[in-house]
Amino acid sequence: MKRKFENVLLKLWRELPHDLMVGRAKSAASLATLKAWGIPLPCPEEAAVGAFCIAEFAARDYATAHWAWAVPDEKAIRTLVEHSPIVEIGAGTGYWARLAAEAGADIVAYDSRPPVAGRKKVVAWAVETGTYFEVRRGGPGMVRFHQDRTLFLCWPPHSHGIATDCLRRYEGGTAIYVGENGGCTADERFHDELDKNWEIAKVVAIPQWHGLHDQMYVLNRKGQRE
Repeated sequence: MKRKFENVLLKLWRELPHDLMVGRAKSAASLATLKAWGIPLPCPEEAAVGAFCIAEFAARDYATAHWAWAVPDEKAIRTLVEHSPIVEIGAGTGYWARLAAEAGADIVAYDSRPPVAGRKKVVAWAVETGTYFEVRRGGPGMVRFHQDRTLFLCWPPHSHGIATDCLRRYEGGTAIYVGENGGCTADERFHDELDKNWEIAKVVAIPQWHGLHDQMYVLNRKGQRE
């Protein structure tokens, strides 16, 4: 029997306290978690014990390099399944796509530079990971081949036009965006496009790293219901 893909990113997130103002005992315990996961610290351990945020940021850096920029939980994956079939652009390692597919979603995933296992620094945020799902090479232009699918964008890079290009090429009525409402995901044109042509049908809370405000937004094109 094929073993189910484990959501290790969510497991790691749940083992950390996500509180900047913790005592030394809890801070030391969070460092023990990092050690158990093999996550390196960017500073001497004694310094990290006195500043919890260092452990939090080290864990997030490791997570973005090995899995994904946003933390998927059961509600988020269930939302993707409910809006299947899906096309994801900027899928990275395909971590979210793998979880969605195993939960029953029909999903195709693209990235302009899918990470390659065993090759260092193919992309800075996915060193030596490879992919967890079939991530095809392609960018926003691939949207035109999947107009019948829900468009999925997860943590599009800050100040980069990929999300805007995807949205403008997409003719369907439903999109799902995981990121901040402004802040450190996508660019100003993307958020202007959302304000002008899209309405929020649903907001799904997802696990957040300290200091971030990302959520999952289910979007309907204005004037067009699901």
